[in-house]
Amino acid sequence: MQKDKITQQNSFVENHFNCEVSGYEIHHGLSTHTKDKLNYFCESSKDGIIYKNTIGTYLHGVLDSPQFRQALFKKFKSGYQVPKREQDPIDRIADHFEKHLDMNQFR
Repeated sequence: MQKDKITQQNSFVENHFNCEVSGYEIHHGLSTHTKDKLNYFCESSKDGIIYKNTIGTYLHGVLDSPQFRQALFKKFKSGYQVPKREQDPIDRIADHFEKHLDMNQFR
């Protein structure tokens, strides 16, 4: 185990579908592959693993990438389409304030 916990925003292009993903990385220590010829989820940062039908990563929020979700779930169902996500509640309330308030009074 490393002394310090790693907590940071990170983004990279993952190796399986060649999609850009981003999220929050949080972990103690580093994982290393114990077998030869295992693929990293992201080669450049040595993050995670791809082994048979398993993908692992330190990156929280990896499924927030519509491009990655589309590619991943199409592996299981060829006609899969990423559903439209509801707008984030924080963004909805911010939009509401901007619509109904004179925001210049708050600057």
